[in-house]
Amino acid sequence: MEAFLEHYFSLWHPLGYVLVFLGMVIEGDVIFFTAAFLVQRGILSLPLTFISAWSGILIGDALWFYLGRRLAGHTGVFVRFVDRLALPFERLLRDRPGLAFFMAKFLYGANHAIIVRAGKVGIGRKFFLRRNFFAALAWLFIVGGLGYFSGLSASLVQHRLKLVEVILVVGLVMLYGAEYILRLLVKKSEETGRE
Repeated sequence: MEAFLEHYFSLWHPLGYVLVFLGMVIEGDVIFFTAAFLVQRGILSLPLTFISAWSGILIGDALWFYLGRRLAGHTGVFVRFVDRLALPFERLLRDRPGLAFFMAKFLYGANHAIIVRAGKVGIGRKFFLRRNFFAALAWLFIVGGLGYFSGLSASLVQHRLKLVEVILVVGLVMLYGAEYILRLLVKKSEETGRE
């Protein structure tokens, strides 16, 4: 994997930063984890990767929030899909929106649905931007740290490429495991809130 990525990034280095930015706008867990791994390996620059990711998250989340505002009062397949994904977080979004934004960052596939839902239910723009700013910053450091330290571990065992691949997969599994546990905790908190 490293030789493949190194080859293409050496041909056109800005491609990596553009991909990181676009990945953060769309859905960035795997992309940022991999980017942090590549930063540690020396393929990408830390400051440029951080700026690309940070701006992608803030711009992307703002776009998803404004999409939610535009969808308020509408029905359709996409709106029902978003509402169904965000339903387990409805109470948390209403009572503790800052915590909902933070937890959503770690729930693959639910993050943007919760942000769209926040726009739909009328959470204030300034409130959202302020709370999401800190949630995104925490997410960057946690996921980036996992990716970076996976790369650090990989450099210690560089002569065993298979082990490097396993370390990368274990890091991703840990990330998805944490997301699964958070999803269960939110579901349990919703169930206890209904009782």
